[in-house]
Amino acid sequence: MLTLAFLAAPASADKIKKTETDSQINGDEIRTRIKGHPSTDSSGNPITVTAGPIGTWVPFTVGGCWADGHIQQYVVPYAWPDVPGEVRARGTEDGRLVAWQLYTPAGDPGPVHLQNQCDPNDFVPLPPPSPLEVWARTPLPTPSVLTSPRVKGLVGVPNLFWYEGPTTLTVPSITLGFWSVTAQGEIDSIRWFADDELVGAAEGSTLTGSEESPAAEGLFRFAGEVELRAEVVWSATATITYLPTGEVFTSDIGTATRTETRTYLIEERQASVNEGDPVDG
Repeated sequence: MLTLAFLAAPASADKIKKTETDSQINGDEIRTRIKGHPSTDSSGNPITVTAGPIGTWVPFTVGGCWADGHIQQYVVPYAWPDVPGEVRARGTEDGRLVAWQLYTPAGDPGPVHLQNQCDPNDFVPLPPPSPLEVWARTPLPTPSVLTSPRVKGLVGVPNLFWYEGPTTLTVPSITLGFWSVTAQGEIDSIRWFADDELVGAAEGSTLTGSEESPAAEGLFRFAGEVELRAEVVWSATATITYLPTGEVFTSDIGTATRTETRTYLIEERQASVNEGDPVDG
């Protein structure tokens, strides 16, 4: 395995022959960003994924290569003609040795892929699978929209909300290209809406609650039929293996939101006064 600990700045591009691959050696070109992207989970249920890339490859020039198969690794950059005699005798390189270092969103180093541009079978490494690809293969539990009163609500009477179901999950091992991915997830937060208006939210120690000890409360001020919606936000950390080298690293894969809705009726009741009943005042 190649280590980058000893490397200085990339060698000067002036002394390296341009190749078609050079146009791909650009970290900006292989970065992707996914934010609030709609998709479906493995069961076809709609989810919304919010996350950046699992990892980004960053290239470092660490040597040169020639068409006859010779390679030369550079420990320090140098300027022509102040180069080792063997390199000077061979003339300008036909390509580069490029060490692609993968970095996680947190800045931690991951696998290294050493690319020989003179080897037609070598390649620029493809980015890891996106969080969207991982979440799309994950069966997220369907949340129930639980509230009390259970059948009909009353204007001015608080509705209680809680969650019943798993709070952790394991993303099954999946293979995508050169990558194998597993992940462990947990509920990050839960929100309840009525006609798109937030009526309750829970996180932390009060995340799930129960009918006796609700996670959230909401108050309806008008009568009518509303659409109640429960949104469960899952977060997860993935363990990713780069199959060509067997190197393993971890990365945050952001959040995925699973939603469920139900129709709910809010009634308004007024007290009536019968003849003969005492009236205050």
